[in-house]
Amino acid sequence: GNITFTGTGAAGTTTGVDIRTPITTTGGSITYQANSIFIDANHTATGNISLTTNALAFGTNRLLTSPAELIITPLTSTNTIGIGGATGTLQLPASYFTTNFADGFSNIRIGSVSQSGNMNTNAITLRDPLSILGTGTLSLGGIVTIGNHDIHLGADLSVTANTSGYFRTNGTGIVRRSIATGASFNFPVGNTNYNPVQLTNIDGAADEFRVKVRDEVLQNNTTGSSVTGFGFVTRTWDISKTSASGPSGVNISFQWANGNISGTMASPAMYHFGTSWQRIVGTQSATATSFNFGGFTGSFGSFAIKDASAVLPVRWLSFNGRCHNGNTELNWSTASEINSSHFTVERSNTTQVWTAVGRVAAAGNSNRTQSYHYLIPNTDENTRYRLRQVDRDGRESFSSIITVRCSSQTNTVKLYPNPAHAVLWIDGLSAGMNYYITNAQGKQVLQGQIQASNHHIDISRLAAGTYFLLVFTEKGNQSIPFQVKQ
Repeated sequence: GNITFTGTGAAGTTTGVDIRTPITTTGGSITYQANSIFIDANHTATGNISLTTNALAFGTNRLLTSPAELIITPLTSTNTIGIGGATGTLQLPASYFTTNFADGFSNIRIGSVSQSGNMNTNAITLRDPLSILGTGTLSLGGIVTIGNHDIHLGADLSVTANTSGYFRTNGTGIVRRSIATGASFNFPVGNTNYNPVQLTNIDGAADEFRVKVRDEVLQNNTTGSSVTGFGFVTRTWDISKTSASGPSGVNISFQWANGNISGTMASPAMYHFGTSWQRIVGTQSATATSFNFGGFTGSFGSFAIKDASAVLPVRWLSFNGRCHNGNTELNWSTASEINSSHFTVERSNTTQVWTAVGRVAAAGNSNRTQSYHYLIPNTDENTRYRLRQVDRDGRESFSSIITVRCSSQTNTVKLYPNPAHAVLWIDGLSAGMNYYITNAQGKQVLQGQIQASNHHIDISRLAAGTYFLLVFTEKGNQSIPFQVKQ
C-alpha cells in the first residue's frame, strides 16, 4: 500500500525526516513531506515516490527505485532549486541523478505549477525523462545532455540559455513545451553548438511543441549522405506539434553559430522534408547567423536552412536504356517535380561534346512518381546518354550518364534464369571471350572471361535491379538486359 510521512513540530511547523530502514511497497507510493529529508536506506515502490522538502540528502549509495514518477518539490514554493551543483536552496547534485535515482523512472519531476522560486542547473546527463515545472526562471548554467530522454518544460516556466548552457539533443530525446496563443518560446537546444529555435504561436489556440536539433543535413533526412553542391547550415531542426496548424500558423526563428555553414549561402531559404527537401516560400528575413519565417502553416517535421539555389526542379529516381531492334530505348522516372518544363535527351561518344537528339515535356509540378520514355532509331554502338532537365525559370539539372551498346546483329546469346539470383547462366558464347556487366546507370560492376560454351557467373554480390551483359564479337556488340532478384 501507500506510505506517507509528514513531519510537524509542536507549533505545527514542519521538521525533519530521517529514514534509516529500507522501505519497500508493492502496489503503492511513498510520500515524504518535511523541512529536511535524509534517506539512509534503499526505497523501492511500484507507484510514485514524492519528496517535498527544502533540503534533501542521501546516505552513501542509497537508492530510490520505481517504474513510476520521482517527484521532488520544495516545501516552500518560493525557495530556489539548484540542479547539478548550481546555486539553490534545495540542492540536487549531479551525483543524485547518477547514484541515488535508479534508472527506470518513467519521469523525474522537479518543481510544481506553484513553484515560484527560480531554478539553476549545471551540466548533467539524463538517465530518465525529466520535467521541470514552475512559474519562475530556469537558468541553464551548463549543458544538460538528454540523450534518448525527453525534457518537459512547464508552460509558465521561463528559460535562459547561452552557448555554454543548453539542452544537448544528441539522441532521440526531445524538448517539449506548451505555448499559449500569441506567445513565444525560445527552445534552448543544440548538439555540438547552441542552435536554438524560437516559435511564436499565432494559431489561435495553445499547443504543445516538440523540438530537437541534429548536426547534419542528409539527402533523405535521416538516411543517406550529406547534401552537397550548395551552401547550407549544417543543422536539421526537428519540430512537431500536437495539433494541425491553423490558418495563421507559427513564426519560426532559427539560430546557428558562425562555423555552422558549409559552402557559401548567398540567399538563405527554409526547406522542409516531406518525401524530399522542398523550399518553403513565404515571408522571411535573415542575418549571418539567423533565419526568420513568418506564418508557417504546413505540416511540421524536419527543417533546414540552405541557399535558395539548393532546390532542384526534379528529384531523379532512375534513368536507364536498352537496345531494341537496333534502336535505343530510354526510360526514366522522377520522384517529384517543381516548375519543371522539359527534358532534353543528349548523347555523346566522347562525354566531352553532347548533342541534343530529342525533347520530352515534363509534368510541371508533381509529388508523385512520373515515368518517361524516348526511342532513338538507328543508333550507333557504344553511345552515352544523359538528360538535361530544364525548369520554367531556366534553371536546369542533369541526370547520371548511361552507356547503351547496340548492334544490328541478331542476339544469339541466351541468359537464364531471368530474373536471376546468385548465379546467371550464359549460352551462345565461345570460350575465351570477354564479357562485362553494367548496372542501369552504365557503371561496370563485373567482368570476366567465358570458360566454356555453357558458362555461369556468380552474381551473388549484385543488388536487386536491372543489369546488362555486354559482349564484343566479330559480328558486332551485344547488350543483353537481365534482372537480379534477392
